[in-house]
Amino acid sequence: MKIKWLKTLGMGLAFSAAATTAQADTLRVVTDPSFVPFEMMDQATGKMIGFDMDILAEVSKRAGFEYDLNTMDFNGIIPALQTGNVDMALAGITITEEREKVVDFSDPYYDSGLRILVRADNDQVEEITDLEGAKIGTKIGSTSYNFLMETLEKDGNVTPYPGSSDMYMALMSGAVDAVFYDAPNVGYFSSTRGQGRTKTVGPLYEGQQYGIALKQGSEWIDEVNAALAEIKADGTYKSIYEKWFGKMPDSQQVPQDRPAMAGHVLHTTEHSLVEFQFQFDWQAAIDAIPFLLKGLPYTLMISFGGLVIGFLLGIIFGLLSINRRWYLRWPATAYIEIFRGTPILVQVLFIFYGLPDLVGSPIDPVTAAIAAIAFNSGAYISEVVRGGVQSIAKGQREAGLSLGLSLTQTFRYIIWPQAFRRMIPPLGNQAIVSIKDTSLFSVIGVGELVRQGQVYIANTFTAFEVYFAVAILYLIITLSLSFLLRMFERRGAAAV
Repeated sequence: MKIKWLKTLGMGLAFSAAATTAQADTLRVVTDPSFVPFEMMDQATGKMIGFDMDILAEVSKRAGFEYDLNTMDFNGIIPALQTGNVDMALAGITITEEREKVVDFSDPYYDSGLRILVRADNDQVEEITDLEGAKIGTKIGSTSYNFLMETLEKDGNVTPYPGSSDMYMALMSGAVDAVFYDAPNVGYFSSTRGQGRTKTVGPLYEGQQYGIALKQGSEWIDEVNAALAEIKADGTYKSIYEKWFGKMPDSQQVPQDRPAMAGHVLHTTEHSLVEFQFQFDWQAAIDAIPFLLKGLPYTLMISFGGLVIGFLLGIIFGLLSINRRWYLRWPATAYIEIFRGTPILVQVLFIFYGLPDLVGSPIDPVTAAIAAIAFNSGAYISEVVRGGVQSIAKGQREAGLSLGLSLTQTFRYIIWPQAFRRMIPPLGNQAIVSIKDTSLFSVIGVGELVRQGQVYIANTFTAFEVYFAVAILYLIITLSLSFLLRMFERRGAAAV
């Protein structure tokens, strides 16, 4: 019942069909927007493009299904498939025995391997053993991370990053000495934005094959495999391959290490082609704003939608927590302590990944985010309500009763109005905190401000400028809210 109620609530808050309300033959597909040139955002159209995206389009057409495409951090893709929150994923996902135990894979559609990337002036690293004791960047949840953990004796300096762009920028800034990741992605970066400043070294490690991942027991596995076989047989696969990587080897073992993007031109702004100039580019920040604003409706909807529900929960549980009846007070206290004592990030991960396993029904990311804000803010607001009510002198209650008012009337007309005015500052503070908490929901693929920034950075590598623009947008929202709250406080004080 709770899940149905949350879904109804999410739709009532104007969540669009981009979530999980798919038709029978519309599959929910996710990808990782930072794995260029397999999947990346075209800045001119705002759509995902790349090798995998072209493969997906052909497979869906031939297999006979439509799809809703969303983005998600790589480390969240397999769990999302396990819980049934998504139906299919393409993100350069390596087929492994461990993953095959929890999701279904199509036949392999790409041969790959792992490669080392270092700065151009580094002549000390030539193979994997030279990375012992060095600071190494790789990707969370990837086979490259597992390989490093199994191969290096000193693996304490391995830092897993959520996105490819994060680890490449860490390499350029000197935060890590090397990056170890999938050869096509490493080679693409080295031959484009890292050209002249980075280089790939050493042989290919651990030959790998990419597959299309589907939720376990998917009815589409045979159709997907048939579509893949068909595009390989009729030359469509070769055309897509050469569009993104240049000439395809006669014996398709491992693709060319430095993809040439044969004739394909990405729509990028001029500043995105500047190779890591460590100076603030105001134009880059300005250019990012239109794309970032696409995430603003999600940020506002999640924060204010969750706060409205949280306020109602706060009133209910705040009053129950001071009730004399223990069977009402104890459950309210338990709710407050649980949601105040656990991080909101853990709460939203439990709602999005854990709850579907318990109830057997998927939850869309926006609904999960609204629920997390509601339950978390509700716990804090409960304490604000409790403190506000208990701050009113007992004489106020006695005065109301002496005037012939009932307990309910006394609370409604005497205690609550005074208590509410005292609650306004902490309630405003909680609202600001909840707005900022929405930035955490990028981990489950919600397209709010931070997530939009991450997608944009994956192509432009202008992290400083983009996150500066994100911070400014958050500041505008919170300062506007603070202004409205202060104005409300002044009017309330004048009415006393």
